[in-house]
Amino acid sequence: MKRKRKRARLDKRREKRRNESSAANEARLTKDREAAARRRALESQQEHDARIVQAGALISQYRANETQEQRAARLQVVRETMRLHRQSLAIDKQAFDEAINEYPNQVCEVCRKCCMEKQISRNVYPSINARGYLPACLAQKDSLKLCSRCKTHLSSNKNNPPSKAYWNKMDPGTIPDELSDLTDVEKRLLARVIVYVKIIRYEGRWGQYGFKGQAILFAQDLHEVTEKLPNMLPRSTQDCGMVVITENLENITTREFEVNRDRVYRALRWLIANNPLYQDVMIDEEACLEQDDVIRVEQRLPEQTENNQVRRVCYEEANNVSRILHGSWHQGYVSIFGRSSGKQCCAMALANILRAHILDPHLWSRSILDYNMLDGDHIYNKIVSLLTVAELDDSEYLEVANFHVIRDELMAFNTAFKITHEANPSWCGSLQDKMNDGIQGKTLAIALDALFTDHRGGILIANSSAYGVLNYNNKYYFTNSHSCGKKGAAAGNEGKACVIECDTFAELHRVCKRATGSGNKQYSLDYIDVELIGQLAQQDINNPLENLAFNYENVTNIPQIHTSCMMPIDYAQPAEEDVLEVSDNINEIRRKTRDNLVNVSHEAKHEEFAWSLFHMELMD
Repeated sequence: MKRKRKRARLDKRREKRRNESSAANEARLTKDREAAARRRALESQQEHDARIVQAGALISQYRANETQEQRAARLQVVRETMRLHRQSLAIDKQAFDEAINEYPNQVCEVCRKCCMEKQISRNVYPSINARGYLPACLAQKDSLKLCSRCKTHLSSNKNNPPSKAYWNKMDPGTIPDELSDLTDVEKRLLARVIVYVKIIRYEGRWGQYGFKGQAILFAQDLHEVTEKLPNMLPRSTQDCGMVVITENLENITTREFEVNRDRVYRALRWLIANNPLYQDVMIDEEACLEQDDVIRVEQRLPEQTENNQVRRVCYEEANNVSRILHGSWHQGYVSIFGRSSGKQCCAMALANILRAHILDPHLWSRSILDYNMLDGDHIYNKIVSLLTVAELDDSEYLEVANFHVIRDELMAFNTAFKITHEANPSWCGSLQDKMNDGIQGKTLAIALDALFTDHRGGILIANSSAYGVLNYNNKYYFTNSHSCGKKGAAAGNEGKACVIECDTFAELHRVCKRATGSGNKQYSLDYIDVELIGQLAQQDINNPLENLAFNYENVTNIPQIHTSCMMPIDYAQPAEEDVLEVSDNINEIRRKTRDNLVNVSHEAKHEEFAWSLFHMELMD
């Protein structure tokens, strides 16, 4: 009787689910997923492992008992799901490519602002009042192409043109060559108002620029500022208000900070002749214009301290005994490495070994791994150019024996190294352990153990691929410049190069076997001993922003000119009770200081002086 009631209850539930709408079905599934997520979040590690084992056993039991027809149907569903997934990824990638290839190529006919396609309204019919103030060339048109601001204005009953209309003296015209050729430093030398802000560059080969610090509006007597504007231009490079601090001149584009004396004076004479805001300026023919005043090189060696928690976040957890660090690309990127792409794995493994000799792999970041690959590509091209035709086969893949052309003096990371290796592989054998006799061929585990007994690093070659293996500070490292997935396994072209940090030798051996496979294929293992023969001069390591040291003692000569839009970064902020009055009305803010605009006319004049610089920045 109980079975019948239970069967009836289940049949009723199944019938209800068959008849539910798509919205109800999705709501029920969402609720079930949330409940399952809550249960899994509360389970212990033992419960988690037991659940995974039980689920695996159920799946194995189901697949062992399924018929050929059921298996074929299941595989067909899997293939169809994967096909739809790949199709969805292709559609998303196409949409992404189309989105990033859009640019503002549409121009408003009234304000001449460059807009995106979706920001432009076509076939806009101006009102009768608008045709009264439109220029003849626009008034005779039946419809116009306008931005949203101009469309709203021309569709209204206003009798005046938009403030941004080009005939309202808002079109600056073509920027002359005298101004468009100026660098940022040269513009600062000619600007009558200077805005101060600390500019930093984010780590990575293509790291973007950004500013760091406070941006606070505050009341200031602008009359005093405008009276102190310089009448002698150009200002010297010591007073331009720009200091670039770098560890290496190669880290920056010197053209960006170049100072050309003839170009500066030519631009200044053009401004005096054509810009009314510069008519009272006198030319200082003896101004000191030296690029060394702008760019300062300060060398710092990477510090290796015991407290590496800040840098450890660069590695992501792969499992309980290993962590992984990915690069920005892999060795097969043609756009990065050109014709040598896909062939430099042996040289890149060597580059990682060299880097580990001067910087503990535990401290590496994505940016450092990227630079390792770039220097590895340079090493590859150097070796190929020095090898004879007989020493390099048609595939152009390198072996450790090919390193003899550079081993006595190898330049990498602005440092001179000397490497030692044997002419023939130090250890070799089959990846299939049972095929090794222990004399001629050794298992990979025995070879790795022998390597780390007397050496700190080596190169493992198997299946025409090379990998780096390292042992530093009781940690083992596996470097792979090929395309790797999230956990380090082989991936398609979308993968990245990686470094895997292992806590145990067994984990390193497992990672190596995963990369090389366990088939009856030959492997070779060579030790690489590194000797530093040149003093570490300069490092091209991009440190994290938190480690960026800014020496304020070197910039004491910079004049402290403040504008009404920017506070000094290290300015002592007043207490709130000294600036604002206490009021019972929470919607009322009453200042104890004077109004922001001390003198409207001086404020307007100050904005005009600033616009001469902002306009050049925007149009350049």
